[in-house]
Amino acid sequence: MEVWVIYVCLTIGSVIGALFCLDYLKRAYETFLRRPPRKLHRILIYVLSIGVGTLCLDIYGSGTVLLLYWFIPHVILMFINFLVKRILRENYDKKGRIWKRIYGSGIIPLVIMVIWVSYGWYNMHHVVATEYTIQTEKDIREEGYRVVLLADIHYGSFHSKKELMSKCEEINQIEPDMIFLCGDIVDENTTKEKMEEVFEVLSSIHSKYGIFYVYGNHDRQEYTSYPMYSNEALLTVMERNGIIVLQDEVYKTNDEFVIVGREDFSVGGRASVKNLLQDVDKANFIVTLDHQPVQLRENGEAGADLHLSGHTHGGQIWPINYITMLTNEAFYGYKETEEGLQSVVTSGFAGWAMNIKTSAPAEYVVLHIKRSGTSVSK
Repeated sequence: MEVWVIYVCLTIGSVIGALFCLDYLKRAYETFLRRPPRKLHRILIYVLSIGVGTLCLDIYGSGTVLLLYWFIPHVILMFINFLVKRILRENYDKKGRIWKRIYGSGIIPLVIMVIWVSYGWYNMHHVVATEYTIQTEKDIREEGYRVVLLADIHYGSFHSKKELMSKCEEINQIEPDMIFLCGDIVDENTTKEKMEEVFEVLSSIHSKYGIFYVYGNHDRQEYTSYPMYSNEALLTVMERNGIIVLQDEVYKTNDEFVIVGREDFSVGGRASVKNLLQDVDKANFIVTLDHQPVQLRENGEAGADLHLSGHTHGGQIWPINYITMLTNEAFYGYKETEEGLQSVVTSGFAGWAMNIKTSAPAEYVVLHIKRSGTSVSK
């Protein structure tokens, strides 16, 4: 989308937000004081409305979410009030007196906003384990594999070291065979100290075959002119903590399980998955790790069995998640393509920019990979 189109949309949203806020504040004023606002108060209402409208200019700001979650119930209540007026007609002021006071006070949108945002904060910090069973016709070992997928921690913005350590200890209880870190573990807001801290904590997870990592679009702090660590420092820290970094590379863990780690899609000129897999025995179980859920068809045609990714955050904010759903090949959860590729997209351990998550859980994913017809060992 062109930059000017985005700015036009933000400006229109800002004007609409200011107008709705103006109507809201005038109505609340008249409801509580039972008279129109005086000149000074009118000026204050206009200034406050303009200030609220400008929140829309920062699409990634928490203020925008607050305004959104106030705006939606406000519009719904306006429609309900319209219906009440149509039903009661000339009796609206008399029979609808109680409703008129409640509607005019504006308390309902505020209460709904507080509940919504409080849930979003709780959901962001209440990280859950989401489990999937992946079945394959490939001749893998009878007990199968138990792997854990982690993505989008964006460390330094939301979760504390204590919160992350608690989840690492929880994952250790699962006794996973492999850990897959699918990008955006850190971002532009992560200091060098926090970057070092997060990979040190993640290295405390024990697994039989190791911890594997692929870059996301934020890890290397590409979206800032003032990065707080270099790409070399990031790589050094991961390798020092025993994390295996894959950039368009193939890694065979044993005689039957192959991991293909992709360079992030945002980096131009990355290798094709067809070329990466051309010399790989297709009798192996093949997993592709890619931060963004893209090129699923190409992965399936090349012979991959499972594609794991993150990036979408499950939309993070309702109802914006529906836009994310339309703009990604896979959005959240499990999907199987026509080529037989199974795909799992995690909504992520956290989110981005806003400390609120209302459209999907904050999670880490546990995958039970097993031969068809065998049971999952817990």
